[in-house]
Amino acid sequence: MAAMKKIRLAHPLDAEQAARLRAAEIKDYQAGEEIEVPEVDAIAIINAGYAAGVNPRNPEAVRAALAGRPRAAGKATSAA
Repeated sequence: MAAMKKIRLAHPLDAEQAARLRAAEIKDYQAGEEIEVPEVDAIAIINAGYAAGVNPRNPEAVRAALAGRPRAAGKATSAA
């Protein structure tokens, strides 16, 4: 069986989408809720920009999300 991962959602997902993602619990999800899905589907959620606080272009942020580690606050990009 594939490893299951919990991902906090940045956007709502309906029950049909949750079923396609093979969620452990098929239901409507609101933004901010966690969904538990197989790792391959967690990666798809992240790549689609649906994971809260995870920049899919930042490999360390993606690894942290998949490992279930809290993400550190983003670094400032300008010296304002």
